[in-house]
Amino acid sequence: MKGSHREIADLKKEDLGNITLRPSDDSLFQWKATIPGPEGSVYEGGVFNVDITLGHDYPYASFLSSYGAC
Repeated sequence: MKGSHREIADLKKEDLGNITLRPSDDSLFQWKATIPGPEGSVYEGGVFNVDITLGHDYPYASFLSSYGAC
């Protein structure tokens, strides 16, 4: 998970605007994100919650994600 620690440090330097992205408190393989609905769209004012699961062979394999809106 050496690469993940580097990626977390890099994320702290990024300006993600209103998007949030963070690892869970329990595992670096579980991440949470929130993405605001685009301004001027029917989704404006909404927030999309994203759960991201990294495989144990990340970054050599893709991740899984699930979405929900609130």
